[in-house]
Amino acid sequence: MHIGISCSQAILAAFGPGLGLDEDTALRLARGLGMGLGRGLTCGAVSGAILVLGLAQGPRQLEERQPRFACYEATGEFVRRFQDIHGAIACRDLLGLDLGTAQGRRQAQERGLFTNRCPQFVKSAGQLLEQIL
Repeated sequence: MHIGISCSQAILAAFGPGLGLDEDTALRLARGLGMGLGRGLTCGAVSGAILVLGLAQGPRQLEERQPRFACYEATGEFVRRFQDIHGAIACRDLLGLDLGTAQGRRQAQERGLFTNRCPQFVKSAGQLLEQIL
C-alpha cells in the first residue's frame, strides 16, 4: 500500500479499473472512507470492497430486483467472511484504538498500525473479493 492511500482507496483502485472505474476517480471516490469513515467505524478495506461489489454486481437499472438482492447477498457474505478472519469490521476493534480522536490516530501511527496491520486487511479484503466475484 502506498503512503497516503487509505485502505478503501487501495481496494477501489485495484478493482475499479476492471469494472469501468478509472483509477483517479476510484481514489477520489474512496477518499472519505479512510480511517473507518474518518471516525474509526467500518474499516476502509470493507467499505471499499462493498463499493466494488456494488460496481460488479449491482443492478444497471433501478427496477432490477435480482441483481440488487444478489449484491446484498454478496455483501453479507463478504462481511461475514472478513469478520471470521479478523474478528470485526470496525477499525477501533481491529486496531484497538479510536481513530476518531487525534490521540488514537497518533497512537496508531506510533505503533505502525497503518503500515503493519492495515495492509493485512486490504490483502484479505482483496482475496475475499476475488473469491466472491
